[in-house]
Amino acid sequence: METRTRLKVKKKSIILLILAIIVIVGLSLVLKYYNDLQPVNKQEKKNIEFVLKPGMTAKQVAEELKNKQLIKSRSSFMFYLKTKNFRLKSGNYNLNKSMSVKDILTKLASGKNDAVVLLKFLEGWDMDQVIKEITSKTNNRKDDILKLLKDKDYLKELERKYDFINFDKISDKDVRYSIEGYLFPDTYHLDSKNITVKEIFKMMLDKMEKELKSLNISSSSLLPHEVLTMASIIEKEGKSYEDRQKMVDLFNRRIASNTSLGSDVTSYYGLGIKLNERELTKAEYNAKNKYNTRVIKGLPIGPICMPSKSSIKAVLNPIKHDNLYFVSDKYGKIYFSKTQAEQDRVIASLKKEGKWFIHDNK
Repeated sequence: METRTRLKVKKKSIILLILAIIVIVGLSLVLKYYNDLQPVNKQEKKNIEFVLKPGMTAKQVAEELKNKQLIKSRSSFMFYLKTKNFRLKSGNYNLNKSMSVKDILTKLASGKNDAVVLLKFLEGWDMDQVIKEITSKTNNRKDDILKLLKDKDYLKELERKYDFINFDKISDKDVRYSIEGYLFPDTYHLDSKNITVKEIFKMMLDKMEKELKSLNISSSSLLPHEVLTMASIIEKEGKSYEDRQKMVDLFNRRIASNTSLGSDVTSYYGLGIKLNERELTKAEYNAKNKYNTRVIKGLPIGPICMPSKSSIKAVLNPIKHDNLYFVSDKYGKIYFSKTQAEQDRVIASLKKEGKWFIHDNK
C-alpha cells in the first residue's frame, strides 16, 4: 500500500515538474519575444539608411534589418508583423537602433520617405538633361561625369556586369555619350548629395536591366543596342503607344529595303540642337553625321534619349501596316501615308490649317 502511495506521489511530482518546466519555458519564450521587440540600443540614435524595395517579402525585410543590426530577432519581428498586420511601403527610410520593432514597422508603413535628394529623370531626356539634373542636386561636377562617360575601363566593367551592354557599341568614337539611352528614366531616392555618379548610374542601369528582362528582350531578333536606339527615336517621334508600334514597323521595312529612315529627331540630335530650341535649316537637315537618318541608311549609331518602357515594348511588338510615310503636326499628332503624294497632300492641308511648323529654308 505504501509503495503504491509513493508511486502516486512520485508520478504526481513528475507531472508537476513537467508542468513547471513547460510554464518556465513558456514564460521564458514570452519574455524573450517581448525583449526581442525592444530597441537594440536605446542610446544609439545614429541614422541607418534602410531601403525597402518594391516586392520585398517580410522575410527579406527581416533579414535586411537584422543584417543592419536594427532588430534583435528575425522570427520575432516576422511574428509581430504578421499579428499586427502592418502594410509596408517601399522607400528610403532613416532608422536607428533606439527604435523598437513597433517604431520601425510604423515608419516602414508610413510611406514617408527620408531620402535627402530626389533625382527625377523624365522619359525622352537626353544625356545633357541627365547631367544637368545630377549636377544641380548632388555634389558631382559636369566635367567628372563627362570624364566617366569616356572611361574605357568603366565601360568595360559595365559590359561585364550587364548583358544588354556591348562595349564596342557604346565606346565607338562617333557616339556622343557612351551610355545614352541605357539609363532608365524614373525618380530615384538618394540619402545624400555626396553620392557618386557611378552609384547613380548603377541604380539606373539596374532598373533598365530589370525592365528589359520583364519585356523578355532576349527573344528579339534585334540586338539590345538596336532595340534601345529604335525605342529612343519613337520616344521622340510619337506620343501614343499605337503610333509608336506603327512607326517601328515602318522603320523596319525601310531598313530592310535599304531606305533612309528620314527621322527629323535624329537630325536634331546629330547636331546637338534641342527640338524646342529652333528649326533646322535645309543644310542642317542634310548634315553628314552618324546620327542623321536623313543622310545615313538604317539606324543611327546609338540612342538619342532615354526611352520609356512603353517605347521599348513598342519596338518588340510592332503593328503591321502598309504605310511608308508619316509626319507630325506642331501639336504632335501623327499622320501616316501610303505614298509620297499622299503625304504631300497631308502636309499641304496642315499648312493651310496652321498646324505645320514654319521652317527656315536658309
